[in-house]
Amino acid sequence: SVARMIDQGRAPSVHSAVGKDLGTRFEQDVLARVQTLVEEEPAPGGPGELGRLLARALLVAPSWTIRGGTNEILRTVIAKGLR
Repeated sequence: SVARMIDQGRAPSVHSAVGKDLGTRFEQDVLARVQTLVEEEPAPGGPGELGRLLARALLVAPSWTIRGGTNEILRTVIAKGLR
């Protein structure tokens, strides 16, 4: 729908902000869920590949909320657009 709006010359700011916010929350939720299911301790230099990958994901996860704007800014765009 965002691409269609752009093709039509419309500004999809609210739609793209909603998609970005939902996507970021989904990424964070998935990582949190994986962390509860994995029995291996996350460690960058650990022996298991899953533990190393999980450790790396946990280290970079905070940057996911910054891509395209922080969630707080995106929610402000959404709120203003829904008025």
